[in-house]
This record gives sequence, C-alpha cells and structure tokens, in this order.
Amino acid sequence: MCDCPYAYGFPFEYRYDINGTADILFRNDSSVREYVKPILTYVPTSGGTLSIVNHNDNDREFKLTGIPSSITAVIDNDNGIIQDTTSNVNLYDGFNLNFFRFVHGDNNLTVTGKGPLIISGRLLYNVAG
Repeated sequence: MCDCPYAYGFPFEYRYDINGTADILFRNDSSVREYVKPILTYVPTSGGTLSIVNHNDNDREFKLTGIPSSITAVIDNDNGIIQDTTSNVNLYDGFNLNFFRFVHGDNNLTVTGKGPLIISGRLLYNVAG
C-alpha cells in the first residue's frame, strides 16, 4: 500500500574529476516532471570558481566564485544550504543565487572548475495508479 503518489528511486552518486571544462550528460528519467535538486560536493584542487551551466534549463548557471583551495564545499540545492565542511568559509559571498537543478529528460551540462565534483541525490517516480 502506498499513501502518497510519489516514491523515491535508489540513491545515485556520480563523481567527475574536473580539470578546466567538462561536458556532462545527465539523464533525469523520473516519471515526475519536477526539478531534481541534487547535492553537490566539490573539493577544489586550486582556488577559484565552480560553474555548472545546464543547457537544457535555458542555460541556467550555478556559480560559486572565490572558493579557496583545500576545502570541501557541500551544496544542498533542495534546501538552499551551501557550506564548507572543513574550515567554515562563508561561500555565499561568491554565489550567484541560482541553485543547481536538473530538468526532466536530458541535462547537457558544462562544468568549469578544478577538482572532484560529486553529484548525488534521488529521483522521484509516480506510483499512483
């Protein structure tokens, strides 16, 4: 028995080693046509900028600038929380106020930065009959 019309799929986690610019294709095959707002974990190998442009979301850009090296930035896009889990640097000062999200279907991304980027979350599925 299900008491709601949606169910979460299995958790996903993808790691991308970014060294300059990388093009990534993410397929959101959720049966629910809502935005998916994953968690981003970024560990820059050198300070600077993390930019993710989703070309399938009208070229919407998520951007953090002025990121110091050797931190761990965790961005919870669903809850609107950006934090440095290693030294408590205020990362909101360099944020462009566009939290990252996936649209339904293909998401062609252009990622700019230096260091590992982990994208994790869960997709929603319609289970109502």
